[in-house]
Amino acid sequence: MDAVAGFAMTSKLISRLTRDHQKLAETYESEGNKRKAADAYAKAGDHQRAAALAAEAQDEPRLIRYSLLAFLGRLPPRADDLDARQAGDLLASSGHFGAALPLFELAGDYRRAASAALKLKDSGRAARFYEQGRMWTEAAAHYEQAGLFEDALRVLETEAKSLPRGRAGLSTRAQELSLKRAELLIQLGRSTAAVSLLQQLPPSIRRAELLERSGRNTEAIEAYLGAGESDRALNLARRSPDQTRRVAEIHLRSGRPAVAGQIFASLGLVREAAEAYEKAEDWWQAAYRWETVRETARAAEAYRRAGQLRDAARCFAAAGQPLQAAELYVLAKDFGAAAALQAEAGDLAAAIGLYIQANDPDKALATLRRIPTQEPGYLKGVLLAAPKLVALGRAEELLRLLSQAPAPGGRKPGETGSLLDRLYWEGRALEARDQAAPARERYEKILGITPSHRDVADRLGRLAPPATTAMALPSIGGLTIGQRLANRYEILGELGKGGMGKVYKAKDLDLGEMVAIKTLLTPAEGGTGADEERLLREVQICRRVSHPNVVRVFDLGRFDGGVFVTMELLEGQTLDNVISPFDTIPLSRVRFFISEIAAGLQEAHALGIVHRDLKPSNVMVAEKRLKILDFGIARMSGGFDSRLTRTGFAFGSPMFMSPEQLMGEELDGRSDLYSLGIVAYAMIAGREPFVDENPAVLALRHLQEEPPDVRQFRPGLPEPWVAFLARLLAKKLADRYASAREVLAALETLPVE
Repeated sequence: MDAVAGFAMTSKLISRLTRDHQKLAETYESEGNKRKAADAYAKAGDHQRAAALAAEAQDEPRLIRYSLLAFLGRLPPRADDLDARQAGDLLASSGHFGAALPLFELAGDYRRAASAALKLKDSGRAARFYEQGRMWTEAAAHYEQAGLFEDALRVLETEAKSLPRGRAGLSTRAQELSLKRAELLIQLGRSTAAVSLLQQLPPSIRRAELLERSGRNTEAIEAYLGAGESDRALNLARRSPDQTRRVAEIHLRSGRPAVAGQIFASLGLVREAAEAYEKAEDWWQAAYRWETVRETARAAEAYRRAGQLRDAARCFAAAGQPLQAAELYVLAKDFGAAAALQAEAGDLAAAIGLYIQANDPDKALATLRRIPTQEPGYLKGVLLAAPKLVALGRAEELLRLLSQAPAPGGRKPGETGSLLDRLYWEGRALEARDQAAPARERYEKILGITPSHRDVADRLGRLAPPATTAMALPSIGGLTIGQRLANRYEILGELGKGGMGKVYKAKDLDLGEMVAIKTLLTPAEGGTGADEERLLREVQICRRVSHPNVVRVFDLGRFDGGVFVTMELLEGQTLDNVISPFDTIPLSRVRFFISEIAAGLQEAHALGIVHRDLKPSNVMVAEKRLKILDFGIARMSGGFDSRLTRTGFAFGSPMFMSPEQLMGEELDGRSDLYSLGIVAYAMIAGREPFVDENPAVLALRHLQEEPPDVRQFRPGLPEPWVAFLARLLAKKLADRYASAREVLAALETLPVE
């Protein structure tokens, strides 16, 4: 026996002999004999230590006995019949939760043990009891409450592994566990692992919130949208680096495509804007954008749905679908454009009929000349043009065209109609030339075939023998051919009719020169009381502006029919007849045209005169130069006459007006330069930048929208030309060229083909 063991035996012997139970308990405890140590502590009166050692030894009877004595100070009746749970309940009911804990734990009642620990505000200890009892949810919650996040995560992972795996995917409980585990991972700073968990879950608000907390805004936005929380997705997108585009996409997916379209458009995402506007059924906005990105077929369909038939037709033509374009031009009553497309498609006869409807017999006949006279389409084309030629007094030309057509054959199906129509229009042409006998012959042939054809019977009955007396000169409206005006001007013919008057060709008998004479329309013809004032104003202004590019006005006079003005006679056509979407004007000629107009404006502006109605129909293209016409609504800059401003707006052209003119503001020469920009754009593109049948909509487009890129209508246009147009068409006065002189200087630097 060694010295230590001998000393211990001696110590125990002495403790028994002296009855020192405390020292004896300590000796037993040091030896590891917890039961004897517990008994000795109890004899020494230290029941709490005795209970603690009994708990460690898992000695239920001793634990019960010593716990009751330690905390109640006595043993209750029938204490020996109590089990650990009952003893624990007795202690807990007396408020001794710490003493009840080992009893509940020994009894395996971990829920009661955890509850007692919670009474002691010991969440960590409660969590461990819950974990022992496999109550994972409660354990995780209280570990988390105690700040023991790793333990909470461990418990939830243990539960997740214990769940059965079904073929239908994650169960509801598995999804809840994954969400909670992701939340804990984020708390622990392990966001990557959290996101990996979340990506396996279906959309939900909580999943979206956790993704947002992880800094994964894109996935969070998608999750919010998937959960039907578009407003929360929108709010998050607005805080994201690429917020604007994300906001637009959310509006689009949330059933607000019009708002999405506006945002996409503001970002310059034209194709996305077009698709959004299509979903919103805002067809005009969609069409405008499709055309910008040169999706002309889609633009055409959208324009058609928007009721913008001319724009739709133009885009169909650009998309290589001329027949669809022609059909829409017909619906829009733009027969000339429809005719050009039909001719392009090879249906020359249809083109002729459309040119006739467009009141353009010259183009109809030019198209007719493209058809060989031996082909059936030739006679069809002549017959289509016949009514207009007769109405225009061109009967001899009609007879010549009919004579070139082959003689009709037999009476096969389809030939009778052509034969009757040919005879009829030969008769009408002969009748118009006072050749009654051959006209009667044609009408009689028709009656022999079809007595009810057209008005042949009536014409034959009315047809008189050829007249032998000279016929009176025809009247042409207010004045008559051959009439002498003011005993000086001989009227030779009518040149045209405008919004305020008629223009005649006349000879100045005093000077032996040819002049143009403008007269006012009568009220029955559409004239107004203010026209005379505007005519006088035109005389006053044009007499002041002496420049080769401004029409010269000579004098003002009166006659029984009203007021007339004599002016320079110009041979040529107005600029609007030169501009066409089908015939490109060379850039060298465009530059010449603009420089001619700008030179005339420079002179007018130097005199303080603003034209206010510059447009292609007010510019004459003569043989060697251009002339600006119609200063009837012009005014001096620097003054303000509200009456004249109202008149000006009524007779101005919103398609060519500057933003400041549309707003009724005071004008200077820069307003004319904006109008010149519209004219220049039309010459280059073959169309104006802003087109709408509603003047109010047209005005808003001038005020609010940037012109479409001219290169979509004229691909390959050099960049200097694009910049030149952009400066002319600037909305703000300060951004435009300061004067016509600057425009002329800029033109010299522009490249031409």
